[in-house]
Amino acid sequence: MVHTKRLPERRRGAEPPRRGFPGVPLVMAPSAPLPNHPERLAAQVLLIDDEPDHAEVMADALRKPGHVCTIVHSVSEAMEELRLGAFDVIVTDLRMPGVDGVQVLKEAREHRPGAIRIVFSGSTDDQQTARLLSLAQQYLNKPCEPGRLEQMIERCFATQMLIGDDAIRERLGGIRALPPLPRTYSKLQTVLADERADMKAIARVVESDAAIVAKILQVVNSAFFRLPRRVSSVEQAVTHLGACAIRDLVLGAELFQAQHRLPPGIDPQELQRHAYAVGCVARMVGRGKPFADDCFLAGLIHDIGRLLLGNEFPDETAQVIAAVRGGENLTQAENRIIGIDHARAGAYLLGVWGLSYDVIEAVAHHHAPQMVKQDGLDVLATVSIAIALVAEVEAKGASRLDPAAAHVGAEYAAAAGLDTPWDTLLEQAAAVLADGAPV
Repeated sequence: MVHTKRLPERRRGAEPPRRGFPGVPLVMAPSAPLPNHPERLAAQVLLIDDEPDHAEVMADALRKPGHVCTIVHSVSEAMEELRLGAFDVIVTDLRMPGVDGVQVLKEAREHRPGAIRIVFSGSTDDQQTARLLSLAQQYLNKPCEPGRLEQMIERCFATQMLIGDDAIRERLGGIRALPPLPRTYSKLQTVLADERADMKAIARVVESDAAIVAKILQVVNSAFFRLPRRVSSVEQAVTHLGACAIRDLVLGAELFQAQHRLPPGIDPQELQRHAYAVGCVARMVGRGKPFADDCFLAGLIHDIGRLLLGNEFPDETAQVIAAVRGGENLTQAENRIIGIDHARAGAYLLGVWGLSYDVIEAVAHHHAPQMVKQDGLDVLATVSIAIALVAEVEAKGASRLDPAAAHVGAEYAAAAGLDTPWDTLLEQAAAVLADGAPV
């Protein structure tokens, strides 16, 4: 076991200070300001890796900005550290001799629910990815660039601070009860976390709700997915699209299936159509990337905050709609009238539900992706590009409704690392949208 210098007041002490509602595991504040960056925060990091050289390279990169690392090389050592230490971040290799990192992630989720959990994985297996996403907030390919891990940790902290922001909690505090995580989606998350689950088990969960089955089959057989033949069962849909895509479609279907008390001017069918459009274009842009499923999900639910605010603040939302019709930017009108915009409100709800940080970040910043430090194509960039492509293809004056569309284009896409010319992306998006979204 290799230890670095620790912060003594945190080594054997109580849990790290938390912010946010009780029972919300994602909301947690790291230890202390970094010495040379008072606006950034130093974290206690537990790094579990059976390859000492790789672990040291990662740890050295984290020590430079002031984070404090504890390195262990086995699951048994990791379990001991989890029982004794109060860690802000837990980074584990997925595959180690004897037992894999999934056991560590399960232990960390139970005993250190406020910690950021990151896994190194080279797996491209859909079932394995689904398991990881139910246990870890983030995953990285191994080996990875050392700076990538540091940036991921900083972005996770920024997302936690957004979720735990006092102003957001104060504005949403008047809501009687935040909507719970949709039932079928929650059951699917549990099933996908089980390594013994197969396609039949996944299909059985979805088939317990006839209305969800009808919507899933309608969407899967639409022009958006362009499958080679018609799909007539949920099990076939899982085979063609993968477990993660079906899980995400279930969440989208459940969100729009719920009864909403929306004010006049918000058309739930149009919101749903736009959600599927952005989700499918984001899936197209992110095709072949390890985060493609998260792009699809984030696209599907990027406007969930509009449902939340419309339900809970119908009078104020009606004023927002009038202001937008008068020429005001949507998020500016929401902040002025309601005191919070739908992007931050939606991200807050997803944080309560425990969705992945990449998805929360994309929802939170989809109207202002440039506010987040990025070093390449990721979920946020992909969804922002998809929003801009949909807006340009549909040409509906989206610069007011979708501020991101006014700032994202060929230059942004090139900076994100997309080699495909913008005109070609527009043609591809137009092909995806040609036959309309299923509603």
